[in-house]
Amino acid sequence: MSDYVGGPIAKIYGASKEVRRIAKDFDLVHLPDSTYGAFIRHPRLVLTMWGYFTWRLVPKWYAERFGFPINIPGTAAGIEFMALNTVAMRTAKVVVSLLPLKYIPRQHLQENLFYVPPPLSFSETPGSSNESRYDIDVSAEHSDIVFIFGSRDLSIKGKGAQLAVDAFTRLLLRDRIRAILIIVGGKKNALSVPNAVRDSVIFTGFLKRHDYLGLLGPGRCFLALSHGEELDYACLEAMVSGCAVIASDIPAHYVVKDHETGRVVSRNIDSVHSAMLDLADNDTRLNLGKNASRQVKQLTSPTEVAKSYATIYQRVLST
Repeated sequence: MSDYVGGPIAKIYGASKEVRRIAKDFDLVHLPDSTYGAFIRHPRLVLTMWGYFTWRLVPKWYAERFGFPINIPGTAAGIEFMALNTVAMRTAKVVVSLLPLKYIPRQHLQENLFYVPPPLSFSETPGSSNESRYDIDVSAEHSDIVFIFGSRDLSIKGKGAQLAVDAFTRLLLRDRIRAILIIVGGKKNALSVPNAVRDSVIFTGFLKRHDYLGLLGPGRCFLALSHGEELDYACLEAMVSGCAVIASDIPAHYVVKDHETGRVVSRNIDSVHSAMLDLADNDTRLNLGKNASRQVKQLTSPTEVAKSYATIYQRVLST
């Protein structure tokens, strides 16, 4: 169902109807998204909130994310979600934040709000023998550095795909760095790639998960340039794999420490290009990637995260 007015509510209602049916058989219901929790009445409900706990109704942000004023239905859908989040926040027994509480707007801090890092498992086996993978490997062999950018929808300005292309173009033409930019995702026609660097930009389209993970690894650089609200799992996966990361300065990238586990940049060409130029040094990339992998594995260890959730569950069940 498309995100026209009522679309999100209908989808959420359909999914939550099944949850409501079986919730009575459990002592505790744990939901991954507040919008589902808005439709469920359960005495021991635990919610995991993905983001800042509110939709930022800022005209510029909506223009980039939903296409306002062209996509008025999409904007209306976002307003619906804001209302649902508010309802869910008021009815949940416990709310779990995947971001440290210092990043949560003060008006949304409450006693039943807890920070728990996201669990992350990097157990999939990377690699592929298909032709597109071979082409990428051949291109990488003749490059000093491989940049990777991914987005489900490359046409969304807020994701930073065009920003990545523009900064990469400057790196090649001005600094004469031998590099390739691998772009994963759909709607590549929305991007403008100069003819002078077209051979150095590889569009893969959508990839199977093991093929995507095969792109990541030590010595490569992942570009996380979004200004979105959701926690950036792609950035975390890249860091765990040993990639150096260039990340925009938003709470979703709180795990990226400038000059320690990556480069934190402003969302403009000068800042991103400068970081790309710094990471053209192989030793710098490897050291940042090694630090990033160690710290993120520590933070997102499923065992440690499970202990945090167990503590929360015990508290909920004891009341």
